[in-house]
Amino acid sequence: MSTPGESSSIFFLGCTGFLGVHLLKSLGRDLPTYNVIALLRDSSASRKASVSELHPNVTIIEGTLDDDAIIEEWSSKCPIVINTASSDHWPSVRSTLAGLEKNSARHPGNPPIYMHVSGLGILSDNCRGESVDPANIRWWTDTSLNLRDCDPSNMHLESDIPIVDAGTRTQNAVRTMIMFPGRTKDNNAYSCLTVLKAALDGKAQEGAEGLYFVGSDQPMIPMHEWASAVGDVRMKVL
Repeated sequence: MSTPGESSSIFFLGCTGFLGVHLLKSLGRDLPTYNVIALLRDSSASRKASVSELHPNVTIIEGTLDDDAIIEEWSSKCPIVINTASSDHWPSVRSTLAGLEKNSARHPGNPPIYMHVSGLGILSDNCRGESVDPANIRWWTDTSLNLRDCDPSNMHLESDIPIVDAGTRTQNAVRTMIMFPGRTKDNNAYSCLTVLKAALDGKAQEGAEGLYFVGSDQPMIPMHEWASAVGDVRMKVL
């Protein structure tokens, strides 16, 4: 069993959220020897027990996303950081990047890994429910995505752009990967795990190329149609 801060340690923010729970469970199944340092608001015995059921090798650190010193400290110690917490909490991302920069400086030639879960809100056309001519819809792909081409008022970019910058600089670089799920679902955990494994094998795209849309092979449907279907189901349930 590894100890916190060793080469097989993962600092995990957001492991008790919907996506985080599924990803932590997947890590416990596929990477059980990795020590996961989990940041938790509630470090009660019952909470620790429920988290430990998901992964056999968890160390609980009490704190919140506002605890900059704690986040920076553990990001500087662990070679892998995963963030499935708030996509728009810039202070915690800033603290994470500061810690990772220190980590990289101490390990020249062996930069740390940072996996951050964002969202496809970066691509919003801000139509606010109005009808849009399909001919005027811009098609995006993660293979040629430049975050600075997105509407700067869109969500997530305040954090995402500095993450990519950290992943593309030459001094004290960080191996960054950003996941962009269309919806928060448990199968997004599989996508995160797949990319993380590829990174551990040295086969993942990183930095400016490490931007991953998480979707499906199903045909696109308008958000209005999707929201209407969800509303109909909820009305039946209620």
